[in-house]
Amino acid sequence: GEITVGNLTQPRIAGQSSNFDIANIGTNFTSSGLVMQRFESGGSSGPSLLLGKSRGANIGDMDIVQDGDELGKLRFYAADGTNMDHFGGEIKVVIDGTPGANDIPSSMVFSTTADGSNSVSEAMRIKSSGFVGINEDTPVAPLSVSGGTTSGTTFNCATFAGGQNSTSGSGAKIYLSGTENDPINRG
Repeated sequence: GEITVGNLTQPRIAGQSSNFDIANIGTNFTSSGLVMQRFESGGSSGPSLLLGKSRGANIGDMDIVQDGDELGKLRFYAADGTNMDHFGGEIKVVIDGTPGANDIPSSMVFSTTADGSNSVSEAMRIKSSGFVGINEDTPVAPLSVSGGTTSGTTFNCATFAGGQNSTSGSGAKIYLSGTENDPINRG
């Protein structure tokens, strides 16, 4: 089925349509937005968009998800003068570890598309541990940054609470490592 508001036909994104499409097609902010509101006396929660994943073969089967499974994603498409088949960015949540009853370890992954490309690459990941990786999908510290360049030298940076292999201690340490003619290793 298809529900289209504001137009008689729905232009396709990535040449696709699903079994149930809801489209709000307009030409400005007010006619092409989606609004969700919640009114609750004394409550602190806002409106929700819920996405769910099961490995079950039949609707209603609650077969456990596996490490690496996507739980859901948002993709951002743009017209490129020809079509709207490629997306410029994506935010997705993936299982990050071994799930179990009431235990869903997951990472949130942010991907972007480089100039001259039509496919996304991972730019940042927030792991189930809370560690953040920028250009690094396996951060080893609360903040791991990888792949910056200056004067032909590649460098990586990570912050640690008490030293490179420590999670306790006073103050923060910054670990830098470099390659080529200018190696850096400071703690």
